[in-house]
Amino acid sequence: LIAIVVVLAVGFMWGPEAFWSAAVEFHLSTPPRPESSNLVGLASLLGGSWSAPTPITFGAGLLVALATGLRAKTCQDVVLALAATLGVSFFLSSQAFANYWFLIMGLVALAVAEADVKRTHEQVMT
Repeated sequence: LIAIVVVLAVGFMWGPEAFWSAAVEFHLSTPPRPESSNLVGLASLLGGSWSAPTPITFGAGLLVALATGLRAKTCQDVVLALAATLGVSFFLSSQAFANYWFLIMGLVALAVAEADVKRTHEQVMT
């Protein structure tokens, strides 16, 4: 959290207008990529086109973040909440590629590994 705040603060202090342009406006103005691995790509593959309105994309990601983040009690829960939030956001965004989904699967794998380590530790201790 501290690293995120520091990086964002430095970028904002360096130039608020440039920061806003790079961090927000760029992503809001990115056109749908038909070769994406999400709903945009699926619609293109089926011969159509689709792009979620920005409020739906942000709203869905925010709702999933709130719903899963508020229920998180453990480190594993937080990592799974992050994976779910990113998954919904990428699925509805204007573009998403294989590396986006590898990130999500990596987060899920970390959560599963953490649970396995915890379970092994508990077995050893008993």
